[in-house]
Amino acid sequence: NDLTPLLFLEHYAVANRPVVLLEAVQKWPCWRLWRDEDGQPKLAQMAEDFEKCDGPVVNCENDQQETWNVASFLRCLEQDQGCEHLYLKDWHFVQACKTAQTEVPYEAPDFLSAPLHD
Repeated sequence: NDLTPLLFLEHYAVANRPVVLLEAVQKWPCWRLWRDEDGQPKLAQMAEDFEKCDGPVVNCENDQQETWNVASFLRCLEQDQGCEHLYLKDWHFVQACKTAQTEVPYEAPDFLSAPLHD
């Protein structure tokens, strides 16, 4: 609970030291809004929320990338239509939400996108 972004950088990220963060996301609105009582994702709700967004989806079997409507990707997962080998590139997805003027689900701290070493 006392781990600040600066302490995280100094003691773990720059030192390349593993760290386990417990209970890090329970205060995020998405923790409540996009999970059911059993902790399973509410893919239908997420699809509705991100209907206007497109994002890059990678096929992990052949490394090919395509742009998908995020709602279509989530519905594919929900309906178990053989999408388990696909990955929505989430950092790019945040930018796609901004472009579509949709509420961003989370914002990455600046230090995650900045180089840690010269």
